[in-house]
Amino acid sequence: MTKHKKWTAALIAGLAVCAGLFLAAVLSPVEEKLHLFTISTGCYLVFCLLAVAGMVFCLHIPDERLYPALILLFGTAYLLLITPLSVPDEDTHYRICCVLSNRLLFRWNQDSLPGGYLDYSLLTSHYNTSDGYLRVLTDFFSPLSSADPAIATELTAAYYLGYLPQSLGLALARITGLGFVSAFLLGRFFNLLFYAGCVHVALSCIPRYRILLGLISICPMAMQQAASWSLDSAINGLGFCFFALWLRAMLEHGPLTRRDLLRL
Repeated sequence: MTKHKKWTAALIAGLAVCAGLFLAAVLSPVEEKLHLFTISTGCYLVFCLLAVAGMVFCLHIPDERLYPALILLFGTAYLLLITPLSVPDEDTHYRICCVLSNRLLFRWNQDSLPGGYLDYSLLTSHYNTSDGYLRVLTDFFSPLSSADPAIATELTAAYYLGYLPQSLGLALARITGLGFVSAFLLGRFFNLLFYAGCVHVALSCIPRYRILLGLISICPMAMQQAASWSLDSAINGLGFCFFALWLRAMLEHGPLTRRDLLRL
C-alpha cells in the first residue's frame, strides 16, 4: 500500500471513530452526554491535527487544495463546538437569512416561518453553556419542535448577496424537514463551503504569496466567522479573491484585458 493510500485509510478510520463517539454522545442518557461529548471533541481535535500533518508532510497536496481542505476541517470543528447564537450578532444574521429563505422558497411576501426554527430555549446569546451543548446533542436528530408560524423580523438594508450561502442551507433544511439544530448547523456549513471555495479561487489565481494568503485564511478569527451565519465570511472570501486578481494584474505584463477588468 502506498503512503498516500495509508494516510487516506488512516484519516477515514479516524473520522469514523470521531463520528461514532459523537453518535454515542447523542444517543446516550442525558447525564452522560457532556462526558462523551468532551471525549469525542478531544478525539476530533487530535484527528484534525493528524489530518493536517498528513496533508502537509505526506500527501503533498497543492496549496489551492490544501488550505480549503484545512478550512473545512477546522471550520467543521468550529461550527460543532460553538453552540448556536454564540457567535457575536448571530441571531441578527440568522433572522435575516430566515426571511431570505422564504424568498428562495418563492414565499415572497412572508416574514414568518415555522416557529420551531426560532426556538432558542437553553441557548444563550454570545455564550457557550452546558445547557446549550445538551440542547445540541439532544436535538441534533430531532424533528422540528413547532410548526406554528412565527415572525422573523427583517432588518432594513440587508445585503442579501452575502447571506445567500447560509440562506440556501436553511432553505434546503426546510425542504427536507430538518429540525432547528440541524438546520442551524447546515446553514453554517454552507457559509463555510462558500468561504472555502473563495479561498480556492484566490489561491488558484494569485501569482505569489500563496502560503501567506493560505495561513491568513485559516487564522482563528477568519475560521470563527466562516463557520457561522456572519456576513463577514463572504466579505473575507471575496476580499481574498479580489486581492489575488489585483496582484496578478499588477505582476503580469501588458495592459489589462476586458476579462481581467470584468473579474475585478
